[in-house]
Parts: sequence; C-alpha cells; structure tokens
Amino acid sequence: MGLFMAICCYLCYTKGIAMEEWIKISIIIPVYNMEKYLCKCLDSVVAQKIEPKEIICIDDGSTDSSCEILERYHEKYEYIKVCRQQNKGSGAARNFALSVARGRYVCFLDSDDWYIDKSALEKMYNACEENGVNVCGSLRQVYNPLNLKVGKMELHRKDCEMQPCGILMKYSDYQGDFHYHNYIFNRQMLNERDIKFPLFKRYQDPPFFIRAMLAAGSFWVLPVELYCYRSTPTARLMDKNNDMRETLRGMCECMEIADKNHLSALKVNLVNRLIMDYTRFIDEHPSDEVYGLLERLNKYLSEEEKKRTTLYPFFKNLLLRENRAHIAQYLQQKGISSIAIYGLGNMGELLYSVLSDTEIEIFCGIDQRKEVFHGLPVISDFCKLPTDTVIIITPLYPLGQEIEEILYKNSYTRTITLTDIVNERGK
Repeated sequence: MGLFMAICCYLCYTKGIAMEEWIKISIIIPVYNMEKYLCKCLDSVVAQKIEPKEIICIDDGSTDSSCEILERYHEKYEYIKVCRQQNKGSGAARNFALSVARGRYVCFLDSDDWYIDKSALEKMYNACEENGVNVCGSLRQVYNPLNLKVGKMELHRKDCEMQPCGILMKYSDYQGDFHYHNYIFNRQMLNERDIKFPLFKRYQDPPFFIRAMLAAGSFWVLPVELYCYRSTPTARLMDKNNDMRETLRGMCECMEIADKNHLSALKVNLVNRLIMDYTRFIDEHPSDEVYGLLERLNKYLSEEEKKRTTLYPFFKNLLLRENRAHIAQYLQQKGISSIAIYGLGNMGELLYSVLSDTEIEIFCGIDQRKEVFHGLPVISDFCKLPTDTVIIITPLYPLGQEIEEILYKNSYTRTITLTDIVNERGK
C-alpha cells in the first residue's frame, strides 16, 4: 500500500508539468485541514520573486476544502505541485516532498503561516551562493490572533545589528533547535547526510533542524523578514496524552544528538523549554511512561548542566501534588509571607496554583503582556509594592537570573527566582 501511494503521488506530481532542468528553490508545504488560512499562505509564496522556484504541497488527508484550494492554485500556477497521502503526519509529508524536490535549496512553510518580504528567498539564495554556505537564516515575526497584531521575534535580530549584508555564524556557538522555517537548506547536503524528519506526531522539526545545522557547521544570517508565524497556544494543541509522549520522544532524540555533539547549551535549553511550555499538561496527564521519558532526559545531563536546569528537582518536588506544600514551607522558613509573581506565563500560572490555597499572600502579578491575573492587580512599577513583599521571578535559567540582576541594579533587592527555590528544595 505504501509503494502504491508513493507511485500515485509521484504521478500526480509529474503529470502535465514541463520538467525544468534546474530550479533555485523548492518550498515545501504540508497541508492538513487549513482551508481558513491556505490562500494567504500560498499567495505569499507565489509573490516571492525568486525564479525559477517550485512549490510542493502535500495534502495529508484533509477532510475540508484544502484539496480543492490546492487544485485551483495548481491550475493557475504550473510550478505549484500537489501530492496527496493518507494521514501520516507532517513529518512523512515533508519527507516525501524532499524525495521529489528538484531545487538547489529547500525550505519549509506551514500552511497557516506566510512569507513577508517578497525578495527574502532570493536574497537568502544569493547569500548562500556568494558566501559558499549550505544554510542561510532570516528574521521572524509572530501574529497574535487574539489582538490581531504582528510583532517581531528576537530570532537573529541582535546577531544582525549593524550588519546589513548579513553575518556568518557557527552552529556550535548558536545551538538553536527551533524556527527551522526561517532557513533555506542545500538539498544536496541533506541528501548526502540522509537528513529527514523523524516520524513523530509532534516535535519532529527540531531533530531535523539540529542535524541539518550540524551538517552545515556554519551558516549565513541575513536581516530580511521572511517568516510570519501564526501563534497558537500550546494548551490548544496538547489535548491527548499520546501527544505528550510524542513530544518527549522528540526531545529525547534532540538530547541524544546534543549530548553526542557536546552541545551543552542546547541540552539546558531543551529542558528549560520543556518545563516552561509543557509543565501544566504533564501535571494534568501524569503516567509512568511520561515520567520514564523525563528520567531519560535527566540522564543526559552532566552535574554541571543539572545546576543550570530544574528538571529533576522540579518534577520531583513541584509537579507531584503531594509535595507541593514544600514551596510554601520554603517561603515561610525564609520569613516570606507576601509575594509578587514576576512572569505570568505557564510557570507563573503554576506557581499561583501552588500557593493560592496557602497562607502565602499573592499580592499582585508583574507582566507587561497581561492586564489581569486571577482577579489580582498586574503592575509594572515596583515602587508600589509593600516593603515586605518579595518578587518571585518565574522565568527559568538564564532569563530569570538576568531579570534578577536588572532588578538589583535598579535597587530592588527583595527578589528570589523560582529556579533557586526548586533547586534548594531538590537538595
């Protein structure tokens, strides 16, 4: 059945298409039930000035009108190729597209996102050719559907300050694992290293990206706005226990690659992201398998790396419900009876849930992105805090420590980081 589907897809891909001998870039778009956003996505790719190009759309068993939309665009633009597969996931879709792609470079776009600068891919292609590199990165924006605003993400912006022609970076210095959409990759390099997407239902992108960047070694970064990401809260995506297992498997693969290649910063960032993004879900869907995968992640960390993360003490002393009282006990032992929660994301929410039924007073929240927090005031002026209120900084290492240093420089010394609390309890 798998061979039959592959043959059908290949025939669908090649039928009625004048084969060109050489193409600059292949843009790969997996599609699954994205009728609401698909036209905006495709229009943004069609508008890219780079020529010749091909756009490979893999429909992953959509049940809405996505297929009909793809066919309309295929009829209008012969360089848009449409293939179909039974629902196997975006990783399998991208792998098939890679097997039929003909571009010198390849890049990837999700069907609910879009490209911004019409010249971005052309500039990135030229940067690779002129500088003799196999990978080029770019800048990124994010669209918030709640307030309908587009903001600039930090990805590579500081790297490119005062560098209008771009900059060469070593991956060993960068050690990132997200935002692979913002890069173009030499297809021959991917083929020679047999770099593909693992077939996880979730978190299959980072292992691909890490392997590709390790193969490239160095990469060029241009200050061009290529990609706009449509933000979707993690809570909406993670709705099944199986999803969490798949995510953890992907993280374990990333940790194994990072450990093998001595990427210590990447290992620490992986663990801290796990805690920041998935804590509440793990807490609500505990299982022996999930905790086994967490222990597997912990084993990849050296003793020095463990000091820079909160994985083991965090999941031992914070997530397990019967031990949550330790947080309040720790604060009481320090003579802290009133706190302000700095950072009202997942970690701030979790800290609130831990302390809301204790004798510790939660005086307010501190966050520039929110106006209300469980009926509590949200402030930005620390001078308004009572003298006996201690700020608990919830962002994890290293951001939490950086925030604490900034507050110290501004003469606010009554602070403590959540990382320090949890690590102290884990000793």
